[in-house]
Amino acid sequence: MPPLERICQELAKLPVELAHQIIGDLKVWDVFKLLWYDDPKVNALVSSQPQCRNLLGDDEETFSQTRQMVKSYFAMYVKVGLPFKPPGYGHVSWSIDVLLAHKLDKPAREVIMKELRESIQSFLYTQIYAIMDLEQYVDRSVFSRGIPDLHACNTVQDLGECMDTVLHAKKALFKQASDQLHWAASLMEQNPDILKRTLDPEQKRRPNTAHIVSRMRYTANRFRKCDVKDFIATEYFAFYFFPIIPFDTALAKLLRWVEKYGFITEHGQINNSNHRQHAHSQPMEKHANIVMGGLPYFFTDFPSTKGLVANDKGDVLRTVHTSLSDQDNAAKGLFFTVHRTASHLEFKLPVKSQAREPSDKREQAWLASFVELYRYLEMLEKRSMLALEESL
Repeated sequence: MPPLERICQELAKLPVELAHQIIGDLKVWDVFKLLWYDDPKVNALVSSQPQCRNLLGDDEETFSQTRQMVKSYFAMYVKVGLPFKPPGYGHVSWSIDVLLAHKLDKPAREVIMKELRESIQSFLYTQIYAIMDLEQYVDRSVFSRGIPDLHACNTVQDLGECMDTVLHAKKALFKQASDQLHWAASLMEQNPDILKRTLDPEQKRRPNTAHIVSRMRYTANRFRKCDVKDFIATEYFAFYFFPIIPFDTALAKLLRWVEKYGFITEHGQINNSNHRQHAHSQPMEKHANIVMGGLPYFFTDFPSTKGLVANDKGDVLRTVHTSLSDQDNAAKGLFFTVHRTASHLEFKLPVKSQAREPSDKREQAWLASFVELYRYLEMLEKRSMLALEESL
């Protein structure tokens, strides 16, 4: 089929009577496409065609309004990649003469405009209500009202504003997901001795860390390049926990060093006053507060099926057998709860979330503080051992 541009050019060259006859045989949707092309000669032919005048507006002002509405709706189709074809049913797939001869409950112009709008509303409905809460990703400095109520979007302008807000929120979602995975990949690449994939049950360093990091960055790039009309899912975001986590041995070392170098009392509060020989900087005290504050539980909504991962209070624990998150369990020693007290499936997000949203930012902050604090304490331990060797 020739492209629309060529069709419009050839149509404009025809005698008016012949052009009118051809236009009268077209489907309503095809007439919409002629209006969307917005060629002055073609517009004049459509507006002067008797059946089109009856359908689209018998005066210049009404016809101009119809043409502008069609252009606006089609621009939205282009923006989100909706197919340029009628849905296979409805009145826009009828020819003009058949539509005008059919008895309708409402004016034909109102009916076809409603059908043209419904595809856009259906798309927006799946984005706003059926997938996830996009409201949290809207920049209120740009869209102060947030995502408008779709059911109240009765004009082209309202619908356009709703679509712009939704697409803005989706771009922010994709960027946050991509940035988070890139950050996690870089952190794991720099610290393979203390970090692993959370879903990996092994408690030892893998020889294929480079491959794991590469796959994580590949997924991050998928989010970055994702088309705004789509949602993509990944196992990295299918669970309540962050996609990478320290080894259990790193947890045990950190807690032992924290106590040794005077970060906490038995109640877990920062307190350097009793350990003047180990005065720590404010940034390190802040990291310690973040780590100890997040040690007992996940900074996310709790899984609906808590199983063995919850204590008597209903808290879903990040760790077991630490001073802040003790729990009776057959397995002894300090460890992260994933894989040790329950299957990772008990931490799986509800189906509705579909693994599309990045983890809570506080989870990311907790892991960053864990690594910073661990490296700082590791340095203190090396200095202590070196001083001990020199004293012997």
